[in-house]
Amino acid sequence: MGFIREAFKSLKPLAENYGLSFVAIAESNTHWKLLQQYWKELKIGDPENIYTLDLDAIEIAAENIRNYDPGPPLGKPKILNLDTPLSRHMRHILRRAFCDCDRIYLEPLGGGKASLGVFCVHAWLKKSVVGPRPLPFFIKIDESQRIEAELANYHYYAEFYIPFYLRPNLDQERCVKIKRLSAIVGNFVEDARPLRNALRSNEAPGVLFSLFENSLKGFRAQPSDKNTDEWSLEDFVTDRARTKEISKEVIRCAQKLGLKLLPADIESLLIKKIKGVKQHFRPYHGDLHSGNIMVRGKDAILIDFSSVQNGPLAADPAALEVSLVFSIDDNDRLKQFGEWKKFVNEIYKGNPTHQLPSAEKKPGSFSWLRKAIREIRHVLLGCDYKQKETTAILATYLIRFARLPLEDCKNSLKRLDLLHHAYALVVAERIVKSLK
Repeated sequence: MGFIREAFKSLKPLAENYGLSFVAIAESNTHWKLLQQYWKELKIGDPENIYTLDLDAIEIAAENIRNYDPGPPLGKPKILNLDTPLSRHMRHILRRAFCDCDRIYLEPLGGGKASLGVFCVHAWLKKSVVGPRPLPFFIKIDESQRIEAELANYHYYAEFYIPFYLRPNLDQERCVKIKRLSAIVGNFVEDARPLRNALRSNEAPGVLFSLFENSLKGFRAQPSDKNTDEWSLEDFVTDRARTKEISKEVIRCAQKLGLKLLPADIESLLIKKIKGVKQHFRPYHGDLHSGNIMVRGKDAILIDFSSVQNGPLAADPAALEVSLVFSIDDNDRLKQFGEWKKFVNEIYKGNPTHQLPSAEKKPGSFSWLRKAIREIRHVLLGCDYKQKETTAILATYLIRFARLPLEDCKNSLKRLDLLHHAYALVVAERIVKSLK
């Protein structure tokens, strides 16, 4: 039995990298207990794959082995990419996911900060009755636990509640799991532009209405059971704010911009003011920043379902609004900070979630942003949201933005990015203090 244990231990890395499964047949009850112990110690698989030595169990074992799917085998596609460094494990995943290809070309995609890599993959198939060039794929590589959670979210939330033409569709046969890493593979949404670019160029009128009324309709239309579906808003705030993660650099910058309270005190004051408030939680995207929305025509295409869960419906509009107002892109300039700050002060005065930004007297650098915020707040006004709750959720996402890592942007924008993160904290303090 000691020899068998060492065999399990030595074969474990090989099994993990090739999607293989351990199956054992115990000669006696004593051996069965020892195998159970080994598998628990070594974490090598499901203990239900240990069978006793009798005819019925052997037949079940054989059937389970026959039905087991290890995923794609290891192929030898030539991996073409220009400046993207790939680890040995990432190359292994790519060679399994695209085992039926002669070569693949990787095009890095933005967004998905938590993941190790998100790529558009252009593939050349070895054998196809149609031709060697299929439409592009996307692949997202990350820690196995995160990928498995996202796959589960696709199954439970996306497949039945997000229209198939408003999201990427997965290619389950190409999804791969190896030691510590896994990958999601699906069809790449072609001819789509990032939301922020589309809004800036004014090429997608009404796309934000389409986002909430079409793309997210399946989530937002779910009925709530008043007897069983009430959740504490305090827990939601605590889970999102996490003020201990806000960097000292952001806090110092915020204090120069007018911050009076420490972030932890702002969070405590917010929780105190909403104590006892209950919300009817329903499915929501969970990470609806502008980088997770693509625009094709007048359709809003949702990507990245890793954070989907149940929560207050006002969370998605608040997350998107904060992302659009406080994030930066290559079109922003440090010299515009004063004009941006004036605009932010205007749209966050009074009751921000229940108040539309006033019509501007003359167009300016942030006309596109004013129009976007008006659309989002029209969505809020059209729903049965209580002002206190939506305002508290908005403040929560402002605090959350302040704790997010600064963008990996060019040097000329680093100072501006810091100022935006810091001012999100200043605005959050102002809103929390205004809550009755």
